[in-house]
Amino acid sequence: MSKKNNTIEHLFGSSTRVKLLRLFLHHPEESFYVRELSRRLGVQIHAVRRELDALEKVGLLASRRETPAEAELEPGEAPKKGRRAPLAERKYYQTNQEHLLYPELRALITKADLLVEEQILQRIKDLGDVQYVGLMGRFLGDRSIPTDMLVVGLLPKKPLTALIAELEAEVGHAIDYTVLTPREFKYRKDVTDRFLFSLLEAKKIVLVDRTGGLAQL
Repeated sequence: MSKKNNTIEHLFGSSTRVKLLRLFLHHPEESFYVRELSRRLGVQIHAVRRELDALEKVGLLASRRETPAEAELEPGEAPKKGRRAPLAERKYYQTNQEHLLYPELRALITKADLLVEEQILQRIKDLGDVQYVGLMGRFLGDRSIPTDMLVVGLLPKKPLTALIAELEAEVGHAIDYTVLTPREFKYRKDVTDRFLFSLLEAKKIVLVDRTGGLAQL
């Protein structure tokens, strides 16, 4: 990642802290536990614990202890067969929306997400022939849009799936994406496909448009 795209990490002093802030600020109503965060963000558990403690101490996160349902247990959490030992409690963390800096931090993280635009475009271009890339939905704070990224081009499926997973870990939220070949895109546009038109009409950031005007309404 370039120095330009590292601005937010330099500001907060830790890539793990930035990943956690992005996740919690994009999902303020949800709560997460340590192992879940480590797995989801691709960060070692001890690093996650350290940053969670720091964010809780300054009041940006609140925590509670709760016993998970048996069906939700991860390997190693369930009592050994034949034993009736009580299930261990988990410590769940959630955004403290009452914190004085919550609105400003959420706005800052949302703007910082846009700094990765150039990186996203270049990494997608490296996979193959790309004619169009548009960011919408969660990238602009709008969860009503069914897709966060529309890509038109000839791209290999597995490398693209792997790239999206990497980007999700970096921005701290899921990325719902739609990929169409140029032929599929033209056909859907010609038949006035409702789904495609909902994306073309949505507020978006267009990173590249080489469709010859087809992406315009």
